[in-house]
Formats: sequence, C-alpha cells, structure tokens
Amino acid sequence: MARSGTDPSPPLPVLILGGGVAGLLAAWHLRRRGVAAQVWEAGDAPGGWVRTLPWAGGGAELGPQSLAWRPGDAADRLLRALDLPFDEVPRRPRWAALDGRLVPVPAHGGAFLASPLLSPAGRLRMLAGLLWPRSPREGENLAAWTRRRFGAEAAERLLPLAARGLFATDAQRLDAEALRRPRAQQVRPPDGMGALAAALAQSADLRLGLRARRIEPVTGGWRVSGDGHEATAERVILALPAFEAAGLLADLAPSASATLGEIPYASVETWHSRHAPGTAVDGGHGFLVHPREGSDLLGCTVLHDGIPGLRLRSFLPLGTRPWSAVDAALRRWIPDLGDASASLRLEAPQALAAPPPGQAARLARILGALPPGLDWVAAARFGQGLGSLMAGLETWSEG
Repeated sequence: MARSGTDPSPPLPVLILGGGVAGLLAAWHLRRRGVAAQVWEAGDAPGGWVRTLPWAGGGAELGPQSLAWRPGDAADRLLRALDLPFDEVPRRPRWAALDGRLVPVPAHGGAFLASPLLSPAGRLRMLAGLLWPRSPREGENLAAWTRRRFGAEAAERLLPLAARGLFATDAQRLDAEALRRPRAQQVRPPDGMGALAAALAQSADLRLGLRARRIEPVTGGWRVSGDGHEATAERVILALPAFEAAGLLADLAPSASATLGEIPYASVETWHSRHAPGTAVDGGHGFLVHPREGSDLLGCTVLHDGIPGLRLRSFLPLGTRPWSAVDAALRRWIPDLGDASASLRLEAPQALAAPPPGQAARLARILGALPPGLDWVAAARFGQGLGSLMAGLETWSEG
C-alpha cells in the first residue's frame, strides 16, 4: 500500500530508492526472503516507465508494450507467483522501411535465406555467422561485432533497424552484447503492462512523493534525506537510472559516480493514434525505419487491443512536433492511412539506456567501487528488456 511521509523509527533493514519496476522487483524478492524493505518513489505513481494510461476507450503504454517470456524462466516464475494473468502476443508480419518501400522481415533466422533484405551472398554470409559464431572482443561495438560475425550487409542493412528500434541510437555506440538475448515469446497482462507494476506495488511498503537528495554514512548504516523527510537504513539500494544514481553517489563513491555517468540514455516520444482499418500494415506488427531513409520516425507498431479499427504507436526522438508532422511521416510508408480519429503524444525523456562498448567492464568497476551497504540495480545493469531485468534481479536476490 502506498503511503506518504516517513515514520520516526529504528533503522530500516533496507531502503530502496526508486519505485519503478526495478525497485519494486528488488523489494518483492527481498520480502520473499524475509527481508523488509521500504521503497521511496519520487513520482505520484509506481512503475516508472511501465505504466498503462487510459486513452480512447483502451490503454496507452507509456513504456514497454510487452515482455520476453519462456515457460519456466524468471518472467514466467514471477508472473505466476504474482498470480498475474497474461496473454501471448501473436507473432505477426513485420516490415523494414528501406530503399523507399516496406520490405518484409522474416520471423526467424532461417527465413533470411529467402529474404529480400539481403543479397544471395549476404544471406550465405549470415548463415556462416549462425553456424560458426564469434564471441565479441573486449570493448567491441555492436556494429563491428555484427560485421565480423555476419558480414557487411547484415551490419549495414539489418542492424541499424534493431539499434534504432530498441535503443534509439546508432549501433556503433552500443556494446556488442546489447542485443544478445535468447528468442522468446512476447506476453502482456490483459489490462496492460501497468498491471505488472500494480501487482508488485500491492505488497510493497511504498512511499510516493519522496525523492532522495543526499546519502551519508552513519553508525550502522546510512541516512537518506530529501525535501523535509529522512530515514536511516542498514542497506540502501539505488533502483535508479545511472544518471540519477551518479548524482547521489558523487560524494560517497566518486569513482562509481563517474563511471555511472558514462552510460548514455536516449529520449523518445510516442504517438498513439486510431484510424479506420484496411491499410497495408493492418494485421501486422509494424515496421522499423532504416536511418538512411532520412526520417526522424524510428518506427511504428500496430497494436491489437480488440477495439475495432487500426491502432498505431509511432516512436520518434523526443522533440516538439505536431501530429500533422507525424501523420505525414507515417503516410510516406502507409499511403492509404486514413485520418486519425484520436491521437495522443507521450514523452519519455532519458528512458532508454544505451549501453556503450565495454559495458561489462564498466559495470564491474561501478559495483566494485560501491561502499558496503550500497548497491545499484537498474535495467542498464542487467540488459535490454523487462525479461532481462527480471532474470537479473532474481539472480541478484539469491546472491
């Protein structure tokens, strides 16, 4: 249950700063192991970017639309322990906006052997990379590793789509391990991804509207203070983006703070829109736009929420633009798109961690420089996507 304010009481066993999914998951795992944890969230609602907002008779996701899941994995165990129902997201056709047209993207690796995205030579080179994998070199960026393993065509035609679509950045700025994840089905709760945050928050000692401004050592632990509130705790867990954690650690652990500050974050905006059905992409998953097409539209997802009509979610770098500009960008790829009956713009500043080359060594330096009793848990530590965060925090809680 969420409460405001702090209670004058003995030191807390654990204080978690940040009530996004990372902080709520950390508290949930600790509670299952008999460790009480209080969670401070600076905002007025739990979940961070994982929130479902009511809109146009349905819901609009502020952040992730689904999560990677496999039977028996960490996500599966969590959802079942929470008794949270979830539906598998059907695999649907998807496209790449490339060479001035929408090109079909194969649903699995083997289908690339017949894909128009690559030439016959490019397909054979990619097949060789699948059969004879090469491990990334220390400090190698994703573009260089992809070129070494799968060839120039894969690095130049396929990779930029994924880098832009998932991280809103260039593959040369990403760590080689950024996209290394097992294939998995995508799932989501029927009521939207916000149901996951709500389920985790239900059993948490969550305090809303409390932002930590300072952490200082005291006998037996740490004092955390903010704007008119403070608490002491034996352990403090920073479940915050790297740039926020860096600010709180600047005096306590300057080396960790400086290294956290090296992790960049991308800012995006999403436009939700509803249209009449019947366009070329209706019934599919959507498309990603190759950067060489010269558009600031990163991609567009077709959402299937059971409400009649076509529902789109378009994403772009954060900026000030009217719906008419987004509509024009969409019509370049969907010429038969009908006028929007409703549209909604959502901002996500510094929402996407984009791990730069050398991320594993960077994380080791950060964690090694933290004083005893302080820890940092965030998506940037455990990998891309909610599934990686769930798996990472499950392992973390067992350590």
